[in-house]
This record gives sequence, C-alpha cells and structure tokens, in this order.
Amino acid sequence: FFFDYVFFHMPGESKEGSNANNEEKMISLDLLRTVKVSHNQYGIRHGNYQHYRHYCTRKLFRLRRSLKLTNGNKKYAKKEIKPEVVSSERYLLIPLYQAERAWAYAMQLKDEAGAGEVPPRVYYHLVRRFKKAVSWCKILSSLSDSKVDDKTALEIEAYSCWMNGNLLLEREEWGEVIEELVKARTIYEKMAKLGDPEEQELYKDRVNEIDTSLRYCHFNQNGGTIDDIKTLVDITHSQQGATYDLLNAKLENVLQETRKKQSSGMEKVSWKGRTVLIKSEKIRLALIAADEIRVELANTSKSDEDKLSIFTDLFMAYGDALEAIRSELKQVSAKNEKQKSTKSENEEANLQYLLKYIAYLKLTK
Repeated sequence: FFFDYVFFHMPGESKEGSNANNEEKMISLDLLRTVKVSHNQYGIRHGNYQHYRHYCTRKLFRLRRSLKLTNGNKKYAKKEIKPEVVSSERYLLIPLYQAERAWAYAMQLKDEAGAGEVPPRVYYHLVRRFKKAVSWCKILSSLSDSKVDDKTALEIEAYSCWMNGNLLLEREEWGEVIEELVKARTIYEKMAKLGDPEEQELYKDRVNEIDTSLRYCHFNQNGGTIDDIKTLVDITHSQQGATYDLLNAKLENVLQETRKKQSSGMEKVSWKGRTVLIKSEKIRLALIAADEIRVELANTSKSDEDKLSIFTDLFMAYGDALEAIRSELKQVSAKNEKQKSTKSENEEANLQYLLKYIAYLKLTK
C-alpha cells in the first residue's frame, strides 16, 4: 500500500495573481527567522554579545541610509519613522534591530558581570537597556498596525511578550514573567505547525528556551520544580480566559489562511495504484489539517499522555475529513438520482474511493 499528497497548479490559476494585485498588499516579515539568522552569524552562537551589538549598529546605519532616514549628517537631527511611510518590511527592521541592539547590550553587561551578584550600578544599567528594548518593541507594534499580515502581527506580539518577559525576569516579578512568557509560548507553539521544516524547528527551539525560563520562574515563585509545563500553561490560560480566547481566534485564523494557500493548487491522492483529484476545498483543508497533526505526532518527543492527546486530535481530524466527504457524496448522490451522467458517476466513485482511503488512514495511524 502506498499513498501521497501531490500539489500542482492548474492553468487557470493565473487569474489569482491579478486579483491579488487589486487588494492592498500586506507586509510580511519572518521575524524569528530574521533574528535567529543574525544571531547565528554575528556572535550570539558563541556568546559574543558585543560583536552582535556592533553588527546591529552597522545594520541600522545601512537601513537608515537606504531608506533616507539618517539622523542628519554633520549635526544630529533625529528622524522618526511615521506609520504612513511604512511600505515594506525594511522600515520594520529598524525598530526590530534597535530592540535587538538594546537587548544585546543588556546581555553583554550581564555576561561581563559574571555568575556572582551583579553590582547595583551595572544592574540598573542593564535594566534600562531591557526597558529600551521593550520600548522599541512597542514602536515596532505601532508601526506594523494594519500594515502587516496576520502571521507577522502574531510574530511581533510573541517577540514583544518574550522581550518584556526578559525585563520582568531581571526585576524578579515572577507572576508577570510567567504571564508574558506563556503568551509568547502559546503563539510560538501554534506557529510551529506552519512554514517549512527549518522555520518549524526555529519555533520549537524558542518554545524550549521559554520552557527553561518558565521552570526557573515557577521555582522562584512557588518553590520546587515542575515537570509538566503544560499544566502551568493551562493554569495561566484559565486565569486570563478572555485574552487567550482572542489570541486563539487569531492563531486559528492564521492556520486556516495557511491551509488555504497550501490547497490553492489542485490536490490529488494516489493509493493502491489509483489517482484521484480532490476538487472540494473543504475536503482538501480537512486532509491538510489531519496531515499537520500526523507530522506533529511523527516528530514529537513528548510524554505518552501528550502523545495520546495528539492521537485524539488526529482521529478527530480524520473524522472531520470523513464528514466532509460524506456531505459531498450525499449531494452528488442526490444529483445522480435525478439525472445520471458519466461525469457525476465518476465523481461519486472518486468520493467513495476517498472515503475508503481516509478510513484506511484512520485505522492504520
């Protein structure tokens, strides 16, 4: 037995490009990937925060010069970025790298202070740098408002929460740190289902980093260790129900949009030596949702209890796919009762084939 999903574009899909040009183009920025690439190439991998801070300074100068936003030549004259001029992701890179530079300076001061107690003067200085980083995150959020797509907006929100969490961590405000980091973790965990494998790995690494900080915060707030981070996350979600209801709605919207893009080409299923085209978008979306969970299950290293939860989600996803096929099959069968044709009979046969195919997947997974 073998089966696979194959995506390809139909000739008539070129119309979508002309329709998209009519809509207002939203800015897209792979924020975490951009940051991580810079980290790996310019010192953070080896703990050299000063090298990275100098890189950010050079990067900012190049960005401002290319966008004609330099702060004067001979005499300093501050030139702020106004929301109405933001037309590409390069404008958003300026507050991003400003935040990164301030963060790198704070981490440099912390690193130079060593493992012992940080001198008060150094401590206040690094806290001010963290505050500066958070301030630039707020500017990034305000500049991106209504300018970026939903995925980028969520990435900016997660990055801002993570940066604010760093500040609160230095202040030892454990409860507020947990709230900020859990929010960032929730976004990154959902985002790990999107994008290519490299991008998914970046999100998972960030989730693991946040989990380490959450364990530290929980230890300092309540004493003792916590093995299951999910319990802490669920408690935080329940305490701020309305906030997370809105956040989950945004995340679900991004997931749906991504699935629609993935299913924009016609999809075909090959199984038992037969290939069938899937014309229904509803069925394609249901299959893509199930496939995402299947991949997550294959790559997970979680506990048996978490795996059982993923298995349950997978069965429900296959159930949704079966329901979509049955609904489509019911409509086609009703048409055939009124007026039979070769085309409608083939369509009904293909749906019956898909029904058996999904049932097979459900039983073998």
